Amino acid sequence: MAQKKSPKISKQGLQPQPDPRAPVDSKLLLQHLTRLMKTLEQDLLERADGSKGLTEALKARHEHDVSVERTADSYDPWRRGVVTQVAAAWVLNLVFVRVLEDRGLVDHNRIAGPGAEGSQGEFLKLAPFLTERDYVLTVFRELSHFEVTRELFDPKRNLAFRITPSAEGAKACFRYFGRVAPKSPPSALGKPIRDF
Repeated sequence: MAQKKSPKISKQGLQPQPDPRAPVDSKLLLQHLTRLMKTLEQDLLERADGSKGLTEALKARHEHDVSVERTADSYDPWRRGVVTQVAAAWVLNLVFVRVLEDRGLVDHNRIAGPGAEGSQGEFLKLAPFLTERDYVLTVFRELSHFEVTRELFDPKRNLAFRITPSAEGAKACFRYFGRVAPKSPPSALGKPIRDF
């Protein structure tokens, strides 16, 4: 019996789905997100070890977690676990934003689709000293102002705000998520959350 060929992963990342109601190819999505997770984990580890302040904060948190018996791990495996959780938070947050955009639940696209490139371009033009990382964090913060997404994107609760990727790590996220869909049809799946 011939086995079904699995879809190839594009070097360019996830390609947009022109029909927002189309089913998700979960196997292909998982392949892409697994690669992105590895990229982000490596990037976040380098950031965690390359910043004296962040290293000190992580060591203090580890000591606290040991003292209250939240972990019995030594610092290195504990730190790797934290980095994995933060990388997963970045990936899941971006997936959630893309779903909101693809389903037409926000008035303006920020990550992908019509208008997203212009939004990012304006942000970077207004603040040329900021990076794609700052742009994505701003998108997350904007979503924290709406009742339906407030708790999910609350900087006090969302791990994505604990350790942020480098500018290059954030660019890697855009290579996966920031593709412009070719003339996506408007969605009738629900009202937008609000203009953000």
